[in-house]
Amino acid sequence: MTPAASGLVPDINATLDQHESGPAFEGNSSLAAHSAYASQFLETAVSRSALQLSSPTISTALSTLKQLVNMQDNQAHPSSRDVRFPNQKPIPRSGLRNMNMPPVQVVLPLLRHMKENPSTILLGFFPFITADSLFERCRQVYFATEEYSDATFIVVNACLVYLFSEFSFSESDTSKREIYDKYHDLCRVNLETGLASLNLLTPATMESIEALSMGAIHAIEISKPSLALALTSTAFRLCQTLGYHRASSMENDSYTMKQNKRRLFWSVYVTEKALSLRLGRASSIQDYDISLPTTFELLGDFEPWRTIYPLWINLARIQGKVYEMLYSPAALCKPADERASYARQLAAEMQMNVEEPFKKASPKFSNISALDEIYLKSDQVCRLSVLTLIYRAIPAAVDSRSTFVDDCIETARVTLELHQGCMTMMEEGNRSNEVKCSYLHWTIMYSPFVPFIVLFCHVIESSSYSDLIRLEDFVNSLQPNCSLSEAIAKMHRLCQVLSNVARLYVEAKAQAQTQENQDLASVGQEFDVYLSALGLAPTQAEAGDVRWNGPVPVPGPIPQGLAEGAEGQGFQNTMPPTTLGSWFSGNQHMMGLLEEDLSLFDPSAWS
Repeated sequence: MTPAASGLVPDINATLDQHESGPAFEGNSSLAAHSAYASQFLETAVSRSALQLSSPTISTALSTLKQLVNMQDNQAHPSSRDVRFPNQKPIPRSGLRNMNMPPVQVVLPLLRHMKENPSTILLGFFPFITADSLFERCRQVYFATEEYSDATFIVVNACLVYLFSEFSFSESDTSKREIYDKYHDLCRVNLETGLASLNLLTPATMESIEALSMGAIHAIEISKPSLALALTSTAFRLCQTLGYHRASSMENDSYTMKQNKRRLFWSVYVTEKALSLRLGRASSIQDYDISLPTTFELLGDFEPWRTIYPLWINLARIQGKVYEMLYSPAALCKPADERASYARQLAAEMQMNVEEPFKKASPKFSNISALDEIYLKSDQVCRLSVLTLIYRAIPAAVDSRSTFVDDCIETARVTLELHQGCMTMMEEGNRSNEVKCSYLHWTIMYSPFVPFIVLFCHVIESSSYSDLIRLEDFVNSLQPNCSLSEAIAKMHRLCQVLSNVARLYVEAKAQAQTQENQDLASVGQEFDVYLSALGLAPTQAEAGDVRWNGPVPVPGPIPQGLAEGAEGQGFQNTMPPTTLGSWFSGNQHMMGLLEEDLSLFDPSAWS
């Protein structure tokens, strides 16, 4: 499995880099037309007096929206995305086995404790790892009498990363905590270096799948979803090669081996389905090709994971359907009422097979640890984010003044409020930065970026002051944690841009509706054009519902499909209503920006 094993096999970095830097389909023709129109609009707008007469803050906001539109156009060639792990080191000439490991006298107490009291964090992330198997692999690494694979090295270090993290979290002695943190960081370097040594044509073995699955979980932890999906997809390919998706392949296996394979397969399944939806891509796993039972025996007889894992499988199956039935190109070609019918079915399935079982199981979770409670709350944030995305596909009534049905808006509100509760829980409990970082990466960046975007669009559309405050509270909750990771800092910067734009838009619209001001109308219509290009525009104003007064200059040839409503050199409503497809593409674009360089944006400096 080392690079030396085959000089013809590319390493994972080369393969992923080629994958990421090639042209990638994002969005649809409608969104592309909006973007082209916005670029032309800017060329006309800069010569107008409105931009010069508006406040510097509004000018900065419009400039930032223009940058976001340009980045959207450039995302088709995302060469700037870093596919390397941040802490990986050059591999020694003699291989991974010569890298430093934590002293055995530090590791042994952790392993003994795990055997007597199985790690809840480790079980939640890696249900396929047993205490006995980890003991054996640590023996192979620490007391090597023969060669061991790179996958063994990865599995050992991945497990130690989480064990050291859990011990540090519960340790009150500062000096001991510093020791745990030190070796946690060492194992993280080893893990990332080991993962970087793997190639995408790694041998089809159970241990290879374990290593790839652990690598994907770690990539999520450090907010690299594209890399996580590449690792998970490779893990699934190996599962297919070994027949782990078919019950018939396990007929001659022992009961223990059968359970091990089921745990491993369903762990890969859950991660792959979630990441595919998060990145707006079709899952590589087809449910009709799986004959494996969803029931399996978790290691240890304790909650919450024993109850939760089957529900996660139910959720993953729904996540696959959300993309296939609501947001895939084929789904977006279907009539809106047919799509809405599917959305209602999925919302009902979500309530019946996921949310209700969670509520019924809640009494079992009364004695769980504070750390487990945080992970449970974060899981609820993820689930509600998926539910928000489902409700988004249901069009509002014809006579409604909103793009979103009430269930969509209310679920988005509940999700952001639940997030605030999680942040308060961690602050009051004085939780470690590692836990806060993990929470934010898993809940806010692992799930689709839906509740915030839904409320942003709703504020633009309705001028809801209470929802504007929710957006700003969300931004404020991220701000103290920006130093924890680059991904959190990027998320904060992006959300602050949108939050600031929402406030400026609402204030400008309020002034425009109380006074006839051509400059304000021009600025407002310019906002609408850029928001349309991002798939985040308000719905078409109804007759008599005046958002901005006065015509706006139209740049020269209007992209096909956008000309309706244009008369001469001006038209009242600058853009057509945002479609579900362009909204979803805009949402994916916003999430994709978290893997781009956002250093040019400094919304905190707006004044």
